[in-house]
Amino acid sequence: MDKTALSGLRALCDARSTIQKTRIQFGNRVAAIESGRDTADAHTMDALKNAKDKFEMVEGELDEAIREKAGELEIVQAAICVKGVGALSVGPIIGMIDINIADTVSSLWKYAGYAVEVNDKGDSIGQRLHRGQKSSYNVALKTACFRLATSLMRSGSPYKGIYDESKEEYLNRGWAKAHAHAASIRKMMKVFLQHLWITWRVLEGLPISKPFVHDVMGHTHYITPEQMGWPPLNV
Repeated sequence: MDKTALSGLRALCDARSTIQKTRIQFGNRVAAIESGRDTADAHTMDALKNAKDKFEMVEGELDEAIREKAGELEIVQAAICVKGVGALSVGPIIGMIDINIADTVSSLWKYAGYAVEVNDKGDSIGQRLHRGQKSSYNVALKTACFRLATSLMRSGSPYKGIYDESKEEYLNRGWAKAHAHAASIRKMMKVFLQHLWITWRVLEGLPISKPFVHDVMGHTHYITPEQMGWPPLNV
């Protein structure tokens, strides 16, 4: 693993996130003034627009730096073979994962907020934030995964087929549309993260295994990374 390149990617993605948030704040303020929801004199408006333009420029420069740095990492190059995945969408995800520590795909799912928890009633539920408690997962990573999920959906990626099939199944069970949508996104991203984990571990020469449901519970329906567009692996 090129730890220097990975560390650089992580730093660039963190910086881009900070700049992007600030750029959006300036953009929202400018839009509010232009729409009449807020007021400002001409000098203030010019200053706000100028600041927004500068942040947009810096964000663009960071985008280019991220693409360049991502090119140094095999796992990024493998991921962007998949339709709907780009360096800017998968880079932040990869930058927040230590594949050596994530020795099982289940541990990666948990870290990304896609594991299963049991509530007070004994029901199995997805991971979520609880007021007054420390999060059991990396919130920034789950946010990055949701952004990638949006890209996969909009691009018509092969992964969208998982979403469509799952949503139809959940709706047929009588689930509410919002619940079915969220659960289908979750299932789609768990498969993507599984493929990311497998590919990355193989590239690094680390041992792999199928998820618990396949190894222990006897499930046989397994989607390979290659079926979704990932490059073939020498396993």
